[in-house]
Amino acid sequence: MNNKENDFLNKRMNEGISLSLEKHLGIRKEEELFKAVREFEAKVWFNRSQMSKDKGLISRDQMPDVIKAEREFEKEYGYEEMNKEYTDFEWGELMGKLQTIRWVLGCDWGN
Repeated sequence: MNNKENDFLNKRMNEGISLSLEKHLGIRKEEELFKAVREFEAKVWFNRSQMSKDKGLISRDQMPDVIKAEREFEKEYGYEEMNKEYTDFEWGELMGKLQTIRWVLGCDWGN
């Protein structure tokens, strides 16, 4: 096979891979990405609110609002899902997903 034929085949193969990835993986809609960000942020907030309550870092004045928000998240995402205890690996995975989706949506890394 000469270079011209090889270039042609490589180009077609790369186009095929690209089309195949788009067809099978698809590109998620913004709405789906924002929904995932909201869920991951809710889980992070909920977990941190639990730790803050345990450490006595939430004032008596703030407590009713915190409890109300926790109940709303439990209702939206499920009690078991919100009260899940994460391993270090699972916590890292959750934070990694959140940061990655934020980056795809245009945020800088770490925001």
